Amino acid sequence: MKKSKQKKAFTLTELLVVVIVIGVLSAVVLPKFSKVVETRKTTEAEELMSAVRTEQEKRCALDKSYVTSLTAVKDIVPSGTSKNYAYSLTSTGMEAQSKGKYGYTLKMPSYADGRICCENEAECAKLNKDYPLCSALMARADYRSGAECAGEPEEKECPGSSTQSCGCNNGGTQTRTCDTSTGTWSSWSACSISDACSCEGESTRACGCQGKGTQTRTCNTSNGTWGEWGTCSVADECECTGTKPEESQTCNDCGTQTRSVTCNASTGEWSTGAWGECSKTAEECLEEQDCCSDSLSESAFKECLAAKYGLSSTEYVCANGTNLGYHADIGSITGAAACASKLVGFGCFLRAANGRCESTDTYCQQLRSDNIGWISGGFKKYACSGATPNISAPTPVEPEPEEQWTWQTADWSNALIRSGSCNSMDPSAIVAEHCASSKAMNGMVDSCPSTPTEGALCQTACYLGGKVYPKGTLMNYEQLVANNTVLSAFNDVSCTCLGSMVGSGPGAYCGGNQACYSICVIPYTHKVKYAVKQ
Repeated sequence: MKKSKQKKAFTLTELLVVVIVIGVLSAVVLPKFSKVVETRKTTEAEELMSAVRTEQEKRCALDKSYVTSLTAVKDIVPSGTSKNYAYSLTSTGMEAQSKGKYGYTLKMPSYADGRICCENEAECAKLNKDYPLCSALMARADYRSGAECAGEPEEKECPGSSTQSCGCNNGGTQTRTCDTSTGTWSSWSACSISDACSCEGESTRACGCQGKGTQTRTCNTSNGTWGEWGTCSVADECECTGTKPEESQTCNDCGTQTRSVTCNASTGEWSTGAWGECSKTAEECLEEQDCCSDSLSESAFKECLAAKYGLSSTEYVCANGTNLGYHADIGSITGAAACASKLVGFGCFLRAANGRCESTDTYCQQLRSDNIGWISGGFKKYACSGATPNISAPTPVEPEPEEQWTWQTADWSNALIRSGSCNSMDPSAIVAEHCASSKAMNGMVDSCPSTPTEGALCQTACYLGGKVYPKGTLMNYEQLVANNTVLSAFNDVSCTCLGSMVGSGPGAYCGGNQACYSICVIPYTHKVKYAVKQ
């Protein structure tokens, strides 16, 4: 089987290269070729102007003026124009205006001189001939102007009118000037009024909400009248923008109050009425407020208690451990001790809360042991949980059946501390109330039986006066015992530290500002007996 022969052909790339080469050659060669062709046309103008010059010089030799009308040389220039040039005569020479695309003018300024020039350098550059500039030619020393034979230019009339109507509704005029040497008109002058009719008034005006919109109308320039106003860019009624003010708000922490909120269609702004009456009074809200809510911070918790119960209340003192002062036998009455002072009010527990128990005071140590959880922080939640310290009597020792019991005396004497001046209190009644409370709480009886039994506890003495009394008093221990009464107010000055305490004990002092007030220290004697194994 014979293989078919493949015919070779030009590729697309090869064809494109040929086209590009042809294009480049055309761009370079054609302009030069056109320039050569245009230059060859100048031979016509040169020969014709030379023939006219010969005739004009003959007239000058006969003392006649040069002719300025082409009709006088119509045997040389039959129609005043040819395929390539339009000819004209001047008083001393001749001009040839090119009709081609190059648009140049050749001049023979003087028949007497006979040389040809071009008006400007740009025109000279369009041709491949070294024509001199007319200004340079006429400046040469050997130039002959031929003015002695200059003829009078022939005046030619221009056809048509020198004025015409123009502008809006043809209410204006424009003019033109006739060149009598050539019989041609100059260009029309600018119209005395605008071509388009103008309308009186504005084309735009404000409209809509607060005049923020615009509407337009169109001027009919053919007659100077306005068209109808267009639609306004915004609505006539204003729409309120931005966030609408709140119509209700919280008041007195738990109530609500409302007000009216409306949109002012004339201004586009929100209008609000006055707030109405709160649905709850401040007192009602305070009563309903839950100071113990988990959502409240510690500071908010304390502020709530202060507002609800007062700064001197047990709830507030137990919430933050307010400093109630300092006592020699108790120490600083702050924290758990301050709360205990409000809840229990007797010095033994205050010493236990402050860790000031003596080594021999087993009851104080027992109180501290039983209440260590409450002392370490539980007092802060008294206002919410109602937790109070456990002040039961010391746990008696289990008796052995075969052993006998005997009475042992305990001295529970101490002092009660109350905020304020003793002059406004009844110390005797306060001590009597404490004695009765202690008796009931510990299950004690007034008189002890002759034979003690397991768990027996009796109160042998409990009265106002004792070994603990404030600094500066005139009474001493013996006087208190002898009189068995209070002869003067047991006042002592206490200072609440508003800063931080520095040091401890009698030498402690406040490291910041402090507020001082009086506390009432009421000493009392408290004797008890309890049964123990022999």
